[in-house]
Amino acid sequence: MISYSGLVTKVQALNGTLLKYEQYEELLSQPTFTQAIEYLKTHTNYRQAFSDMPDADFHREAVERRLTESLYTDYLKLYRFSSISTKKFLEIYFVHFEVLLIKQCLRNVKNLASPDVTLGSFEAFFRRHSHVDLDIMNRANTIAEFMPALAGSEYEKLLAPIFISGCENLLDYEVALDLYYFSKVYKIKDLTLSSREQEVLRATFGTKTDLLNLQWIYRSRKYYNLEPAVIYAMLIPVGYKLTDAQIKALINAQTPEEYDEAFSNTRYAKYVPEDEAGALFGLTDDILAHIYKVLARRNPFSIAPIMKYLYFKEEEIEQLTTILEGIRYSRAPQNLTRFIPAFVKDNRR
Repeated sequence: MISYSGLVTKVQALNGTLLKYEQYEELLSQPTFTQAIEYLKTHTNYRQAFSDMPDADFHREAVERRLTESLYTDYLKLYRFSSISTKKFLEIYFVHFEVLLIKQCLRNVKNLASPDVTLGSFEAFFRRHSHVDLDIMNRANTIAEFMPALAGSEYEKLLAPIFISGCENLLDYEVALDLYYFSKVYKIKDLTLSSREQEVLRATFGTKTDLLNLQWIYRSRKYYNLEPAVIYAMLIPVGYKLTDAQIKALINAQTPEEYDEAFSNTRYAKYVPEDEAGALFGLTDDILAHIYKVLARRNPFSIAPIMKYLYFKEEEIEQLTTILEGIRYSRAPQNLTRFIPAFVKDNRR
């Protein structure tokens, strides 16, 4: 309690900066993209992110970059306010940012019109804690030019076999990075966190990996008709409440009816109407928001409130980016309300 009391106060203050439902309604009422950005500047906590942004830079990549930099800024605030023990968790979470950055740079390699990745005030911290070379990644125009950026890091060992095979498919690299990330987190947590904190991390990350695996199994069967061995190879090798037997039953189901029956035996069936396993994917954010809230409430002096805030902030940024693009292309407000984050709608109820 003593170790976390000050940090929890800081997290509570940051929670107060997340957009409220009424703010989303006001944002959606803005008639133009420029006016929507102006609203964020003057009526939300994003005023600093957009304060010096010229109108000429109001394109999707620049806006998303500014929003994301605000997440990095909040992460630094928490890191600088943390005790030694809490810093251990935030260093684990840093792997998440590192993997996201590598994936973004890889996408830029495949799309030469994309701008360089910039990190704002987070860049100095990133360079101190990361073993990848941001400058080389930004300069790369091909996968061959990209790979030296990973020299000496665990990512080089991870991605080199894919590169040597001659693969140019971005999905193969991204899947490998996702598998690495979740496996890495599970290994690190046992070495650096207390048993209570390990359980919090297991419940949140484990639920997310379960849901991601369920999504992949469902999509690979319905849309791609992949062989079971291929599906198994692309699953995240760690989970929480989804057992090996349940995964096997889902992958080997021969008909939609058999799949629904196998799904009904999982913990996640309670979240969807009967015989509608596919409906789970529209509820993923709702499920995760609920779990983060419950864990933060039950474990107020732990890493749970920190994880909850960082997850909610990322959700806010992702949905804000989509909403702003909808406003740019004159989508009707009623068609954009579905992008208001689940945790915001829950608070309104």
